[in-house]
Amino acid sequence: MKQLLYSFFSLILSLFLISSQNISSATTVNIGILTELKISSLILSAHYGDYYLYGDGNRIILISGNESLLCQVKEDSVLVKKQNTTIGTYKIVKLIGKNAPNSFNIKPMKPEKPLTIFDHNLDLSVSNKFFKIINRVNIEYYVAGVVEAENGISQNYEYYRMKSIICRTYALNNLRRHEAEEYNLCNTVHCQVYKAKNRHNDDILMAAFATTGMVIVDTNLQLITAAFHSNCGGQTVNSESVWSLPTSYLKSVDDTFCLNMPHATWEHRINKNDWLNYLKKDFPILSDSASTCCNLTYSQNRREIDFLNDSLRIPLKKIRNDFRLKSTFFVFEPHGDSILLKGKGFGHGVGLCQEGAMRMAKLGFKFNEILHFYYKDVYLVDLSVINSNQ
Repeated sequence: MKQLLYSFFSLILSLFLISSQNISSATTVNIGILTELKISSLILSAHYGDYYLYGDGNRIILISGNESLLCQVKEDSVLVKKQNTTIGTYKIVKLIGKNAPNSFNIKPMKPEKPLTIFDHNLDLSVSNKFFKIINRVNIEYYVAGVVEAENGISQNYEYYRMKSIICRTYALNNLRRHEAEEYNLCNTVHCQVYKAKNRHNDDILMAAFATTGMVIVDTNLQLITAAFHSNCGGQTVNSESVWSLPTSYLKSVDDTFCLNMPHATWEHRINKNDWLNYLKKDFPILSDSASTCCNLTYSQNRREIDFLNDSLRIPLKKIRNDFRLKSTFFVFEPHGDSILLKGKGFGHGVGLCQEGAMRMAKLGFKFNEILHFYYKDVYLVDLSVINSNQ
């Protein structure tokens, strides 16, 4: 029954796609999938709907039901087999759905990994002795897949609407990020995490389509860098404090919504001698006892950019990176043979605080109110507004 309801819902959305005149609703994005693996053998099959197999531009066969294809790297080409019978060897193999909705299964065999399901169509070719796999998918289904992968399935509908807009804005602002590889975005944290189709919470796909084509722009109608992080610890950071590039919309805000969330606070210990040797190695430091004492104590009531005392000025982001700390929002003091760091937040602190946004959504704030709280002087517009001004 659940599968039947999902299929009905997908069919309704597909009919919407066909009839909608919204520019974004017809947008297909090309996503490099399973890019973290070096795959030389895999099995393809239809998960829902029927698929045509194309080889080098020619339609070869129809794949339906429980039929599957074994694809293997053969020099610079794709060898395709069906039930131990060789179908052919091609430079480019495509799976194209016969009718909407459709989704396909992909099961890596070398190396062996779990079966994964993706929406819409697939291109398969060989690059540097391994498969290059591209999922050609409608952007709203892609957005739903990313939101599920990055935010889980237990958030509420308003939060999913908000994150759908952020994800869509990022995707459309970075369509040329993997131009050299002949696709738009990869499936890892380098772009946005995209593990599979959304299939564990229907609210996510509904949220993506409820905000179809909606993006965030600045006062010049340019897509924003929709930065976000896990938890800001009570105060977000200006973009120039982290990336040296000021923006009109990534400005520091006080945030009380995240203070009681899971990643609001943390502790970390550093050996006292290791800390002092770190300072002596990379930065000029006085060796007298007064200076040493000063360098073992630090506080910041509000977020600072640098660790600063009489003898030192060190970017806090460098300290965070060097010691793999959860944030730059911390204080410390001597504690035995160590210094004890007590920190707030998790992540770079720029833009939207995800745990704060989760709390706001649960308190009843609407998606647009959440976005305007974290991003300053921005507008939520349909993609067609941008296109009409270019």
